[in-house]
Amino acid sequence: MKKHLILGIIIAGIFGTAVAQNAPWSRRVQAGLTPSTQFRLLSNVTPMPRSIYTEQVLKDSFRNSDKFQTAISGFVGVVFQRERDQAFSFSIGYQQWGFIRRKENKMFGYQPHPDLAIYSHLVDGPVQIMDYHFTQRYLTLDLQYLRRLDGVKLRIPDTELYGFVSAIPGILIQDKVRIKTRGFSLDQGTNVDVYDYTVELDAVDRPVINKVVNPAFNLFAAIGLRAEYALDEKIKLLAQPRFDLALLPNFNGTQQANSFRFSLDLGIVYPIP
Repeated sequence: MKKHLILGIIIAGIFGTAVAQNAPWSRRVQAGLTPSTQFRLLSNVTPMPRSIYTEQVLKDSFRNSDKFQTAISGFVGVVFQRERDQAFSFSIGYQQWGFIRRKENKMFGYQPHPDLAIYSHLVDGPVQIMDYHFTQRYLTLDLQYLRRLDGVKLRIPDTELYGFVSAIPGILIQDKVRIKTRGFSLDQGTNVDVYDYTVELDAVDRPVINKVVNPAFNLFAAIGLRAEYALDEKIKLLAQPRFDLALLPNFNGTQQANSFRFSLDLGIVYPIP
């Protein structure tokens, strides 16, 4: 954990040194919200002991049952710019990553989690849906390099257009699984917090439940476009569509997966005197 924090500080320091050289730089503060939809890239699966699933069957099952998850995150930061064609930005963010795994119908006799009771009701509605929300929340530092795209051949009234790439170290601050049901209720309710787990057999062939502990640090990368529309001489509206990817697997249970997300930063930009 300390090594990861030191790495993040070194990256930020190198980035900051590059910005500070050849001062003065113009500065502008930015803040906003980021609606997003996220999913995962499945790299490996591990069937549980005594399971009827092979690795390939389990992968196919997850591909059929896993769905996109939506969220809203937030950010605040500063943009540094000395030349027209390029800029740098630093933003502190709160980001959500995850996906949904869905089970539909055939609930009788099903145990949704080792900590929960087996569902023993024969009929409890015409449609029975159980969604497992795998959710992680990170505190992030978005280190962004921006390159101006508009110019002689591309002009948009009152708008500056950039392309950008980002390196984003992040610290995991919340990791949970929440079961949500529709059309029926578990004994514990329709929204139940649990955890991801794996199963192994001990020396006498008894199943042992292991709670999954995902990495406390990750590194994300992003690419996208940035448009700043001038409302007046100072205030600008920000719209920034982007694609983000976890470079290290951030879900490590029965599945090993890297999250990715499509999002749109929406905010306000204001110059710093």
